[in-house]
Amino acid sequence: MMKRDRTSTGFPEFRLFSVVVFLCAILLAAGIVMPRPAIAETAAEIDRDVDSALLKLYASTPAAKELSKVALGILVFPDVVKAG
Repeated sequence: MMKRDRTSTGFPEFRLFSVVVFLCAILLAAGIVMPRPAIAETAAEIDRDVDSALLKLYASTPAAKELSKVALGILVFPDVVKAG
């Protein structure tokens, strides 16, 4: 009869399983943390959204149309998403 070595766990399958689970957890965590690439709109889509936002601004605030005539530039955020 063969004696088992009591110093080792005696469960190599369990050790392999533990390593596989640990590696899967690391890969899952890395996948969650890594940033996803942003999908940018085309220039035509951005221009369309800016024109629409400006028309809406001018319709709701007539003074904005007059102010835009003397302004050096207008910063437009056509699609603002509230966070938090």
